[in-house]
Amino acid sequence: MTERVRPHPESATGPFYVQDGCCTACGVPEAIAPDLFAWDGNDHCFVKRQPVTPAETDRALQVVAHAELSCIRYRGLDPEVLARFAELGQPELCDFGARFDLKPILRDRVVFDDSLRVASTPSDLARQFRDFLVAKPDNRYRVTEVLSSPDTASLDVSWFENNFHRVVFARGTDALQSWLVRHHGNRGVSSLVQDWLVADGRFSDVRWHTEQSWRGTGNSRSTPW
Repeated sequence: MTERVRPHPESATGPFYVQDGCCTACGVPEAIAPDLFAWDGNDHCFVKRQPVTPAETDRALQVVAHAELSCIRYRGLDPEVLARFAELGQPELCDFGARFDLKPILRDRVVFDDSLRVASTPSDLARQFRDFLVAKPDNRYRVTEVLSSPDTASLDVSWFENNFHRVVFARGTDALQSWLVRHHGNRGVSSLVQDWLVADGRFSDVRWHTEQSWRGTGNSRSTPW
């Protein structure tokens, strides 16, 4: 860590930290991981507790992926975490051992089990996702009506001007118990789909894929980041 990059003075001891003087009070850290991040008295966030479990590390990395500025940094040496910063396209946020040899990747398709029969058709599943977005209290999402075909359903979603992204819903490899959702967008779309899956809570065995891993030449992950 260089002299010009300093942790917030209230940062919990450990690898993740918020750069002192960098915060814009965007609210992302507290919204995604309120158990890991907190505010000081000057509208500046800091790491109040280090992630311990894999799920907590996932949420810390989700904050990194969606914070407005690159204020959240990593000074640890865990090879997997270093690789995941590189996959997010932000290896420069690692103080030591940054993986500049790895290219950013996008996990834009997810398959999951529906053993509870939450949805009966792709259109039914798409409408549930649409209802989730429309019900969000910040009212920032514009969502089109669901379009159906014999095997798929789709809708378009935007949260900035007219930048719409197509999300497609289809049966998974197990036609009776699994679904596939893929999109033509960015990490923000993946995050919306993941938030919906987590909020619903009835789906299981969630696996996110890149195009490469979907073709069987890479590893999937339980989160898109």
